[in-house]
Amino acid sequence: MSSDVRVIRNVLLPHFGEHVTSVACALAKKGRQTLAQVARVSGHTVPIARLALLVLIQHGLAVYFAQVEGSREVLYYTLDVQRVLWRQRFPRYIKAARDLYQDEGKLIVSLLLLHGRLSLAKLLALTDRRQYQTESVRETFIQMVHDRYLKGSAATDSVSDLDVRLKRHKEDLDKLGVMPTPKELRSLALKREREAQEELDNAVVIGMKRKPGLANSTSAADYSNKAYKAFDLDPDVYFVVHYEKFHRTFQLDMLVQVAQERINLVAGKVLRCAIQLLTTAAPTAGSAASDSNEGAGLLAARPTTATTVTPSQIHHNLQISEANLAMEYPRDFTPGAVQKVNDYLDLLEASELLVKDSNRNAFALPSQSQIATVLQVRHAQHYAYKRHGKWGMRIFRALLLRGKLEEKQLATLTMLPVSSARRAMYEMHHQGLIELQLVHKTADRAPMRTFYIFYIDMPNMVRSFRLGLRQALCNAAERLVATEAVARGGAGAAAAAAAARRQRLLAKRAAEADGGEEGDDVDKDMVDAETLMQKNEKAQRMLKVALLRLDKDMLIYE
Repeated sequence: MSSDVRVIRNVLLPHFGEHVTSVACALAKKGRQTLAQVARVSGHTVPIARLALLVLIQHGLAVYFAQVEGSREVLYYTLDVQRVLWRQRFPRYIKAARDLYQDEGKLIVSLLLLHGRLSLAKLLALTDRRQYQTESVRETFIQMVHDRYLKGSAATDSVSDLDVRLKRHKEDLDKLGVMPTPKELRSLALKREREAQEELDNAVVIGMKRKPGLANSTSAADYSNKAYKAFDLDPDVYFVVHYEKFHRTFQLDMLVQVAQERINLVAGKVLRCAIQLLTTAAPTAGSAASDSNEGAGLLAARPTTATTVTPSQIHHNLQISEANLAMEYPRDFTPGAVQKVNDYLDLLEASELLVKDSNRNAFALPSQSQIATVLQVRHAQHYAYKRHGKWGMRIFRALLLRGKLEEKQLATLTMLPVSSARRAMYEMHHQGLIELQLVHKTADRAPMRTFYIFYIDMPNMVRSFRLGLRQALCNAAERLVATEAVARGGAGAAAAAAAARRQRLLAKRAAEADGGEEGDDVDKDMVDAETLMQKNEKAQRMLKVALLRLDKDMLIYE
């Protein structure tokens, strides 16, 4: 928790100042609190604490929950630590928006991240009309909402989801009576899982409405390629950045990199084409035939997305010639382009990057947990190779494929000397990459009569990496702040040396004297100050790059 508080302070202080940062740190230290408790812990007055909480809620960094205590209703506030840490990815969000939607997307995401939440009308009012066209920004905004990179914000979004679920659970348990049976508890758990899945499947698009009269329009076919043009937005509904959608995009990009590393560049292009087909929203025939009454209010429908894709569809959309689909075949066998694409999809399925439906010869994306597992294993393998070389990489892959292995078995399988394999295994165990299980042959638990079994515990490894990455992020951020402070001091020293040099030159001209030693000292001070400034600038660049890389790795373990 101490490292989390340090990271929160380093992240929020440059954005919001001391008052909001101290209130956020108070919530992070003590958990959920009332307004009076927040004011007491943070050391501010109640009005200042209230305004700081409003700022945090405006930016989605804090949530509240109304709880009835006796005859009155008390509001409790909680800090969303995960969203605070996501603020370190603001440059990554802006770059992704620019890559997907050009300069208009960069402008929209930058303004939303700066103000927390904005309506379309207010965002257009903040847009510089000399650089951007209003209609282009408006169309890009609608497209980003349609593609789920932006989402509407309702009043209930600031209410704590955990407290709401706990309240529902308590109400359901009260309905079952004092001593519910195991069968009733299992049915209640199944009911909650079914309700949660229904909420995900039937997500409401807040603020989006269909244009009236689309079915009678002669240009309805024009909406097939740009489905977002069939929708309009309520200009008064507030929208926020959909962080989870950006994270999903980042993870899918990492998945393409895995395909390029394991197979080749063509496999990465095939996987990227499949991802685009599976994640791009497309209108249904029934949605285009909706009547004009739907345009009057908000729409609760979802743009449908394809769940599977076939090799012929990928070949039709793949921007690559048949000659570049390189793959080795027998001399007498000359397959077509669709067959080559199918073979690449089978390779991706064998690498656990796609899921195949053998009955229809169709492919789908893995689940979120499967994608996370693939990326985590890849990162752990790279870490083992960097820290322990080829031997550590070989041991990690052997345990990953075979499960639990004893020392001699692992040394034989990896073709390593027993002493070298044992040293590498214990180093990896000390760093949390692999786990050790002791199997005693006798009751006295003598070390000589004990089997030492090594295995990989994925949950424990993920927790270890997550904790280490958070601590590394905190240390790098504090080092960057200290380096910037030293750089400011070096700039002051350089300015003082330059002023002294100017004074010396003026005195020399006035008195027509030499003044060699003093001039040499001043020149030396100026050279030292400039050298210090260059070192600090280089250190700042390296620390910023390190923060971006650590945050990219942190995305894998969330």
